[in-house]
Amino acid sequence: GGEGGVLRVGTLTVDMGNVLGTGSQGTVVFSGELGGRKVAVKRILSHHIQVARGEVDLLIKADAHPAVVRYYATEKDGDFVYLALELCQGSLAERIDPSNRCSRDNSATSVKKNDPPPPPPAWGGAGVPGAAQAAGAGAGAGGVGAE
Repeated sequence: GGEGGVLRVGTLTVDMGNVLGTGSQGTVVFSGELGGRKVAVKRILSHHIQVARGEVDLLIKADAHPAVVRYYATEKDGDFVYLALELCQGSLAERIDPSNRCSRDNSATSVKKNDPPPPPPAWGGAGVPGAAQAAGAGAGAGGVGAE
């Protein structure tokens, strides 16, 4: 794999040719797939591991909230940490504007999340959790951007 191709990192497939957004410190969000599920893949430089840890911890704590994207897995290669996140239709800017709606209905009664949230990550020797996956989460598109 490489820029413009498909990259396999552990259980994650990253479409390097489909950039969904970019952020600070070299962060890039790509389209990807995890276990047959389309996901947003946030690629963070490995030397920003503390940022990735903090983000994963916050996403797990806020997992039941209908306005927060779901965290599915973390994978790592030599240079990058990859976070598999719920795929969103639209951007954060579109989400803030009430005239543009994400395809996931945000009313608490309409969002069905029957599965329990994934367990907190067990930060291993490299400082990256294993590929903890939320099995069969019934959520649709959420709100992933490249913040």
